[in-house]
Amino acid sequence: MCSIENCNLKNFENSDKCILHCDKYDWEDDEEKRKLFWSKIQSLSKNGYFRRIENSKKVVGVIFPYFEFKRIRKNFNSEVIFYKCKFHGRVYQRENSFGDKYLFSKCEFFDEVNFLYVDFSSSLSFINKCIFNKKASFRYCNFKKVVLFNNIKFKSITDFGFSCFENNLFFTNTIFFNKINLSKTIINSKSSFDGLKAEIANRETARIIKDSFEQQNNIIEANKFYALEMKEREKELESDRKEGKNLLEWVVFKTHGLASNHSQNWILPLFWILLVAMLTGLFQNYYLNECITNTYPISSIILGYFLFILSVPFFIDKIIERKPLKNFSLSLILMISGLYLLITKDLLLELPAKVINPFSLMNNSDYINGILLIIKIIIAYLIYQLIISIRQNTRRK
Repeated sequence: MCSIENCNLKNFENSDKCILHCDKYDWEDDEEKRKLFWSKIQSLSKNGYFRRIENSKKVVGVIFPYFEFKRIRKNFNSEVIFYKCKFHGRVYQRENSFGDKYLFSKCEFFDEVNFLYVDFSSSLSFINKCIFNKKASFRYCNFKKVVLFNNIKFKSITDFGFSCFENNLFFTNTIFFNKINLSKTIINSKSSFDGLKAEIANRETARIIKDSFEQQNNIIEANKFYALEMKEREKELESDRKEGKNLLEWVVFKTHGLASNHSQNWILPLFWILLVAMLTGLFQNYYLNECITNTYPISSIILGYFLFILSVPFFIDKIIERKPLKNFSLSLILMISGLYLLITKDLLLELPAKVINPFSLMNNSDYINGILLIIKIIIAYLIYQLIISIRQNTRRK
């Protein structure tokens, strides 16, 4: 008897499992075995072997060879739930309508899955906790009702080109090992991408996912995909720049990205504000002999040496590439701060405070020249980026 629990069918050939549950790796070119398999399926379906759940038949643990849905209609003549099944051959459907409900749960597809020009008219298309090891293609399909892709792993290429989702679409906790591309997909209704893990193929895909999160008022996730949308736009402008086009727009985008990661990272503008203020303070003290009201030599020297030495481990981390951007920013701030204190003895950071203070130019006694005016404008821009970046992650629509 079959070694699978609760299966009372006879073993098939030399296998310790029946014809339903035995491996079928080498059945692709064996038409006789495939006919025998489907004949057995039809016979068991008529005899009530497959458990009924309401109006559906539940097919558990069956290993399928080459698979076409027209055979499912022929052999089951009802809605089918595939549970813990394996599909060794191609799953293929072309130019047909799905009036029935087909559910896949905890199934694994070892070969390509191809749906082409298929009209999904059932009340629910549900794929749960399944693994697609090869290409999964849904091209020129029309999904008229709710579509659920829940806890799915797409390990190869996915293709939703020119397909239309007319009702709710859910990609929940789904992982795309390759890039997701929705630029040629038509989504006419609400969609959800909660827990999505994927690289974005292009700007339009990022925009679609961003728009979905905005409709849910999930601003934090929407901002993440807004940043990805901006990065994809930056790549487009980079390509244009190499061709001699849109140079000024590329400069603006590049500056915005470096300043605050397109208003998504408030640490970046804070870093630049401190860096520019410290360097300007050193410039004022060394070249302009700017007067400092109160100096604290001993305390400044001790703290300056401490900050300078503290920056060294972070530079080492940068060299061995552990969190390079974060550690490099922190180490640079610590080093510049240490140097500033050692040179100026300005423990209260009087000069950097004047640089950052947006109202200092209103005082007629303050010295100003063209260079300092440009620095003031840069600081004002960075303060604006800091405010916008903080607001982006806390705002409500």
